[in-house]
Amino acid sequence: MADLQASLQAAEACLEAGQPKEALNHCKAALKADKQSVEALLLIGRAAHELGEWQQAELAYRKALDVQSSNLPAWAGLARLFAASGNIFGAVEANEKVLSLLPEEDPSHQQYELCLADAYNRCGRYAEAARQYRQLLAHEPEEGTEGQLTESRVELLCRLADIQLKLDEKRAVEEVEARLGGGDSGGNMPARSVSNIQLEVLSAHALEDEQVEARQCTTQTLLELCSIAPLAERYVKYHEEWLKRCLLRIFSAPPRSVERQHFRLAALRECHTCMWKASCSALPYEAAVWLLEEEEELKGGHVPVGGQVVGSSVGVAGGVMEGGEGHVGGGQQSVLYAFENFARRMVHQFPSNPTAQVCLGLMLRRRACHDGTRPVPQALRRQIEAVLRRVMEDDSRSDCGTGWKALAELQYENRHYPEAYDTAVRGLRWLHSRRERGHEALTHVALSLRLVAAKSLRRMGKLDEAETHFKVLAGWVTEGETAFGEMSGSSPVSIHQQALRGIALVALERGDRAAAMAQYERILGKAALGRGPAEHWAHADYGWLLYEEGDLQGARCHLEDALRVSTSSGCYVTDSQLAEHHYRLGEVYWKMRGRYRSEKQFAYTQFFDAASVEGHAQAPAFAALGRYFQEVEGKEDQALRCFKRALALDPSVAAAGDQLCAMLVASGKAATALSLCREIASRAPQARWAYRRCGYLLAASEEYEQAVTAFQTALKGDVKDAAAWEGLAASYQNLGRFTAALKAYTRALHLSPQRAYSHIQSGNIHMALGSFAEGTSHFEAALQAAPNHPAAQLGAAESLVAAAAAHARQGALGTAAAELARAVEHTLLCTSRHGTLEAAWKLHGDVLVQHHAVTPSPHHPTIPVGPASGDDTSRQDSRGQGLGGELDGWRRRVQAMRQARRAYGRALHLNPVRSGAWQDAAFSYHLEWQLLRAHPAVASTDGTGPANLASLAAAAERCARAGLRLETASADLWLALGMVAAEAAVREYALSRALQLNPKSVPAWVALARLYAEEGAAGPAASALQHARSHEPAVPGIWEAMAEVAALSSTGASEQAAFQEHAYGLGAGPGGLLGFAESGIHAGHAQQGPVYAAARKAALMQPLNPAAHNILGLASEARGDFASAANAYKLSLQLLLGARDQAGSVLQPSAIPHTSTGLQTAVQLNLARALTGGGASLEAVQRYEELELAAELYDQPPAWLAYAAAKRSNGDVGGAVQAAGLAVGPGTPTQLLAAAVRTALQLKCEAGQPAQALEHLQQQLVMLRAGRVLLADMEELWVTVVAGAAAARDAPLLQQALSAARAWAVQVDDGSASFTARLRTLEAAGSLAVGDTVRAVAQYSQALHLCPTDASLSVSLAAAVLMLPAGSGTAGVAAALRLLQSPLVVEAAVAARDLPGVAPAGKALPAAALEAGSSALLAVEDPSQLQLSRHLSAVARGIHEAPANPQLWHFAALAAKQIAARRPDGTSDLRAQRWCRAAEVVTGRAAAVAAY
Repeated sequence: MADLQASLQAAEACLEAGQPKEALNHCKAALKADKQSVEALLLIGRAAHELGEWQQAELAYRKALDVQSSNLPAWAGLARLFAASGNIFGAVEANEKVLSLLPEEDPSHQQYELCLADAYNRCGRYAEAARQYRQLLAHEPEEGTEGQLTESRVELLCRLADIQLKLDEKRAVEEVEARLGGGDSGGNMPARSVSNIQLEVLSAHALEDEQVEARQCTTQTLLELCSIAPLAERYVKYHEEWLKRCLLRIFSAPPRSVERQHFRLAALRECHTCMWKASCSALPYEAAVWLLEEEEELKGGHVPVGGQVVGSSVGVAGGVMEGGEGHVGGGQQSVLYAFENFARRMVHQFPSNPTAQVCLGLMLRRRACHDGTRPVPQALRRQIEAVLRRVMEDDSRSDCGTGWKALAELQYENRHYPEAYDTAVRGLRWLHSRRERGHEALTHVALSLRLVAAKSLRRMGKLDEAETHFKVLAGWVTEGETAFGEMSGSSPVSIHQQALRGIALVALERGDRAAAMAQYERILGKAALGRGPAEHWAHADYGWLLYEEGDLQGARCHLEDALRVSTSSGCYVTDSQLAEHHYRLGEVYWKMRGRYRSEKQFAYTQFFDAASVEGHAQAPAFAALGRYFQEVEGKEDQALRCFKRALALDPSVAAAGDQLCAMLVASGKAATALSLCREIASRAPQARWAYRRCGYLLAASEEYEQAVTAFQTALKGDVKDAAAWEGLAASYQNLGRFTAALKAYTRALHLSPQRAYSHIQSGNIHMALGSFAEGTSHFEAALQAAPNHPAAQLGAAESLVAAAAAHARQGALGTAAAELARAVEHTLLCTSRHGTLEAAWKLHGDVLVQHHAVTPSPHHPTIPVGPASGDDTSRQDSRGQGLGGELDGWRRRVQAMRQARRAYGRALHLNPVRSGAWQDAAFSYHLEWQLLRAHPAVASTDGTGPANLASLAAAAERCARAGLRLETASADLWLALGMVAAEAAVREYALSRALQLNPKSVPAWVALARLYAEEGAAGPAASALQHARSHEPAVPGIWEAMAEVAALSSTGASEQAAFQEHAYGLGAGPGGLLGFAESGIHAGHAQQGPVYAAARKAALMQPLNPAAHNILGLASEARGDFASAANAYKLSLQLLLGARDQAGSVLQPSAIPHTSTGLQTAVQLNLARALTGGGASLEAVQRYEELELAAELYDQPPAWLAYAAAKRSNGDVGGAVQAAGLAVGPGTPTQLLAAAVRTALQLKCEAGQPAQALEHLQQQLVMLRAGRVLLADMEELWVTVVAGAAAARDAPLLQQALSAARAWAVQVDDGSASFTARLRTLEAAGSLAVGDTVRAVAQYSQALHLCPTDASLSVSLAAAVLMLPAGSGTAGVAAALRLLQSPLVVEAAVAARDLPGVAPAGKALPAAALEAGSSALLAVEDPSQLQLSRHLSAVARGIHEAPANPQLWHFAALAAKQIAARRPDGTSDLRAQRWCRAAEVVTGRAAAVAAY
């Protein structure tokens, strides 16, 4: 036992000495003495604990407890061991056992309670831990130990608060999950987000904490902790949790309720308290910011927050702590000053905090604005914008809605409109999400952001979207509601009136000034009715609109009212706005002129007052002052200084820049002006005028490429700058890029329709591009914008002249005459207004000269319509234009030439040394000479004799020589002399001289070639034309001259026709048109459209040329228009008869080419023939009799045949036979010989003398054989005789004729199957004529056997079969039907239908086939429904082509009735009724026509 005690004492001594290993050895020795020694086991546990051998220590303690289960030291050792080793569950067990064994009065009892609470906390048993901590906190401290226990109590409170926060978080999560699971939402409840439910749960918990027992709620724990905890960073989070609970209570009450206001003010006081106790946290400041924002929203920015000195945080704290009655204090400080208090401290303490930086920007803006009477400098605005933009890039970094408003407004003020719109949209989204989180709606901030968005959209040109926003704002906001913005540094704004103003500005942007003025009138009208005051800007804007409309008096009144309202009490206006009103009123005074401009008390005073105030109106006011000094006082130096000052203040003021550059250019410093523009453009990109003026200066120095770049840069800044578009177009025009220039001019006119220069230049470009109508419209639009503008008047006249020339070449002479009349009106007006303008007189003469080819319009302003002279007025054609009308029109052309000569004389009087004027005068004399020589009647009625004609020619030559004396080296003048000179030698010399000066002069080469052609020198003429063609092959005059040269050769007819056709294709003149038409008619192409068009144009362009009217008659006659042909021949004959006694007066050929017939005789023959074709046979016979008496019909076989046709039409068959017989003679051409004999045969057959016809043919066989008549023509003659015999129903004569025909065929060895088949066909026709149908069928069959591919024979055979007697059976009918439905007949019918211009004698093949097919199909006993339907469709197509054929209508009705009988339905019956009714109508009409 002694050893046991010694070992135990030694072990305890070693432990106290810090030797746990030796203590273990002693303990082991003690255990050897007593294995159940509790003391030894406890000492082993202690030693092993100190050595870190946790298992050995725990085993020792467990063994001790096995010996004594209630051993307190063992359980205490285990508690210490588990606490050290981290065995939290063992620690809980040990500490619970210790506390159960340890008396409560033991001093260590609280220590073990704390350990147990910590163990509970670590193992997640938070409720037991909280209960244990509350028990520890419930112990009353002993007297004199309060100060010692404060620190431990704070620690206990911290641990309890941590546990309670965890429990609250767990409870909140469970409740949120339960609500999301549907346990707390009805079926009709709207869906809510997780954050909304979480906020609702947390706010409800925060509110419940006030009703729970004080020592059990987290709120009371946090409150006690925050009240006794020292200022240390460790306790910041508890202050923040406490503040968050105060803030969460706000969301438990409905928005804008009294209860919520109470909670908000309490939270604001707590924020102020937390600023002192938790100075390391930014949360109190951030919370105070958005709380003050809501206070400003609810109270309009005038909520008192304290009663102390402004800027004193102590005073604000006192006011906050004293607050009552639902406010933040009882003093008179506003939310703005409280905000600045909080913001200053926050910026000082947390400079990098996003909300602090936003507050800094707001304070800078507020202090820069002062009371709103001074504008914020632009540099400072940009700095503040940069600060706010950097912070607001991330929406989640800042919790200040006012910052969005301030940033958007600053960006709009700095003209960053896209950025301002983007910021406003982002801010609205942020406000929406903030409201979704349960905050108060910042309505005034949202309205301001919407207003900025709408204004930015308008500035960006998105007018539709801007108008929508403005209308929404105008509809949402009442008239008296005002958006406050003191925290953001902006003045109160009436959203409703600003929205109306925006709508008006949008209307102005669209050019709808009426709508804009209506909006302003709406605002002013409400004010007049007492529904609120009219703001000063409403008067100012409306007055400015009236100024732009030209109502200067109204503008003055409204702008003066704007100044009066601005200076009245209670009006919120800034100095810059007042300065703008002064500037606008000054502009109105300036526009009113007179004393308002000259006396200083008006315009000068207003400009001076505006220039003395810093703002956006200061620079324009300085520019206006410079204009005053320049124009009124003539002080160039002061004006220059004012313009420079204006540009220094605002480089974008165009008025100052333009005036300054104009002064520099006027003083010879264009380079300086250009340098100034470039410098300003580089320094201020928004100064668009600098780029525009730079473009003007570069264009003036002919640097057009750089000018284009400058104008394009100006347009990038403002695409609606009409002046820049105009300058760009002018640069393009000078570069030759007409299409681009035209587009730019069009854009300029779209923006400003009254720009005369753009209209004039657009007209010039259209003229250059050949669009004369568009050019004329532009010139006339320029005259509407600037009446009596000489360039516009002359441009319009020139465009009309060019259009008239083009229409004259196309043959539209009426249109050309009307255009020339309009052109004369313009030139007359120009010469009356600008009598000394040489170009006006010259153009007036040029317009009148065009009438040498165009008869003046009846509405011509200077050439009235005069009555025709003599008996010519009675001789009129179907168009009402007789010879008298043509002569009158020609005389009016002569009058136009004389007026043109006088106009050129005025131009020469103004500038007699201009050689071109002498050339114009020469041509006017020459053209008048040509017109007077066109017909003797023109010169005789005008009193002009041969001497006068010679004097005109001489005057023309003198004028040309006078021009050459002024300019001897002018190729054009030598050409003019070569064209107007009388002597051929002079003409040749002048033209040669012109070609020496200008070898590429095509008119000179052509004139020289014509001169050689007149002299009969074809070789030199061809050589000259070859030179001309090498330079300009597309000139029609060259090819016309080549045709004239080719006509000199006896074998050049084909070449002449080819040349004339080529000239026509290029746009030939009257001579070329006449030649082309004549060649076409001679080649047998008279029916073609181009030939007729050429003849028509030639007759219109040369109304006094009989050859032209003769050619027109031939073309009309070939087209079947005999009436027009007769009229043309009559007019031609009148012209020839009128000029018959004046030899050489008519400059047309005296005979028809390639014939020996004179022109007059040819026209008479043509007229008689046309009268015959037109049905006027009696007059035709009279014409032929006159020609016969004049012996003009001899040696004219065609004329005798036409004479025969006229007598035949007149009923004189005998005379016709006699005339046809006279056409046959030894000299008759082969083709005419066969035609003459056939005509005689036909006439004899028609006279009922077929036997004499057969005899006549037999008599003429010898002559026909001698004339080598073609075999085909001979066959036609025999067919004519046989057909006449068949038609006479004389069987013996028919057989005699057939025998003679067959004998002739054998004699000439004509074995043609077609000829034999035709004879068989005629024989079958004779059999049908006598009623022998069977024989006719056999003969048709024989003919078809000879020519099986002849579709007409198939149709004839089928028709004959259908005519067989009724008892012949149905087999023949079926065979006929198959024959008619064969592909051969169908294809032949389609081909006959598709051939244009075919008019065969008798009935056309398609109609005959359809009639025969109908008869065959209806004769079949039981035709199928498909056969009937197909045949009805075929007959319907035939009716479409021949609607007047009653047989086809009849057969269609029968087929429709049979179809209806086989298919008894309503549709078939209705169709059959319609066909029958239509057939009845057509048949009745045909019978009526036949009876008539």
